[in-house]
Amino acid sequence: MRLDHRPAVALQRREKMRARLIEAAVLVVASKGLANTVIDDVVAQAGVSRGTFYNHFSAVPDLMLAAQEELSNEILVQVEAIVRDIPEPASRLAYGIVLYMGTARSYPLIGHFVSSVGSVGIAECSKIHQLLPEHLAEGIASGDFCEVPLRVASDLLASSVSTCMLRERSGEVIDMSEIIGALLRGMGVSRERAETLGQVQAAPLILKEDSLVARSNAIWMRSQ
Repeated sequence: MRLDHRPAVALQRREKMRARLIEAAVLVVASKGLANTVIDDVVAQAGVSRGTFYNHFSAVPDLMLAAQEELSNEILVQVEAIVRDIPEPASRLAYGIVLYMGTARSYPLIGHFVSSVGSVGIAECSKIHQLLPEHLAEGIASGDFCEVPLRVASDLLASSVSTCMLRERSGEVIDMSEIIGALLRGMGVSRERAETLGQVQAAPLILKEDSLVARSNAIWMRSQ
């Protein structure tokens, strides 16, 4: 019996085209700003038709949310590689938030996306849905965290970080120690321990020059 590989091949092609459109959107926004980006800009950058665009996204806002999450995902993967070896889930979470926030600040294009797209929810393409539940489940099992639905906790934590980024972008000074302390207390960590963990420091990551974050941010900085 011969296996039909056509569905798998078609799926791979679809995923590659979606990624191509997302990268094109990021690069266009980096040079023009999100408010000045239209579908024609994106399809021209990607070298595809408007019909191809609509095969993957219903409108520009959907694409921009996916583009924002793609930039975030690149950082999340690097943060995960560092924090996964921290033994205690609560310490891991605190360090991960500080590391993510510091790295995002180092690449201002991400802040532009956050302030333009807004904290409208966490897209299905976010790696938060893959990475965070495992750490939360471990924390619940170990007694670090209280019982809470994993998807709800993931969304709340991710949305809180996005909101902090949005507030920083508007010029507000954010005390991350207070934010982390409050989040950990909400997860069931004692006040004293939460306040201690909230003081954690982490140097921002320096992403590879060929990463989408680094490439697009370089364009963004030149355009300012």
